[in-house]
Order: sequence, then C-alpha cells, then structure tokens
Amino acid sequence: MKTPPIVSSQEWQEAWERMLVKEKEFTRARDALAAERRRTPWTEVQKDYPFEGPRHTRDHRETRPLGARGTPCHARGRSRSPSS
Repeated sequence: MKTPPIVSSQEWQEAWERMLVKEKEFTRARDALAAERRRTPWTEVQKDYPFEGPRHTRDHRETRPLGARGTPCHARGRSRSPSS
C-alpha cells in the first residue's frame, strides 16, 4: 500500500478542510435519506405473528411491543431493532 505524501502543516490543513466539506455533505445526504425512510408509508400487518413468552403466547395485536421511539414494532410491517 502506498502511503500518503508528507506535506507542510498548511497543505495538511487545506486537505483536511476539503475532506471536512465532503464529510459534511455525506452526513447531510445520509440524514436526508434517513428522514425520507422515516416518512415512508406504513402498512397494517395482515398475517398473524404469535409471540411466545415464558408464560403464554400472544398475538402481535395483543402485545404491541414498542420500538426505540415508542412506536409499535409491527407498524411498518417489518421488525425493528432498538438501534433502527
């Protein structure tokens, strides 16, 4: 692997600032995509999904498990983890 060139502090600062602009553009684009994903339409889950617990089994309409934002996990028709 070829290593980057050794440059002066000023050249490094200029390169770093150019990279920072690109990183901020990427972050804004990623945030916009995530916002668009959150606005996607929802659908009601039609299929029965039983959840087996230590004491009983419940239908997904009875349990209403909550995701990270307090929304039902089944609301979008797919499972959601707390990190989503």
